[in-house]
Amino acid sequence: MSKTQSTTVKVKILDREFQVACPEDEVDELNASAEELDRRMRTTQTSANIVGLERIAVMTALNITHEYLGIKGKSQEVESLAGGKLVELTKRLAKVIETQKKRTL
Repeated sequence: MSKTQSTTVKVKILDREFQVACPEDEVDELNASAEELDRRMRTTQTSANIVGLERIAVMTALNITHEYLGIKGKSQEVESLAGGKLVELTKRLAKVIETQKKRTL
């Protein structure tokens, strides 16, 4: 198996250019991420009237992390519910199979 080639990509966030190394097959995702981060940082800057790239970045990171943890919690809840349903369905299926075995004997 060959390794994916790495490339350097220039992204622009809050009118500042950054060079980021990433695998060639992830360049589109990196650009989309940079655009989303730029949009969110501009929103943070405008809505909270924050000055300074570092403060804007930290506040944006906190907002993104808060969203992520909320989604992660919901995902774990759904996963737990799905696991419970799967156990329930497996038990019901086992009963049906056992009933069918008894009928055919």
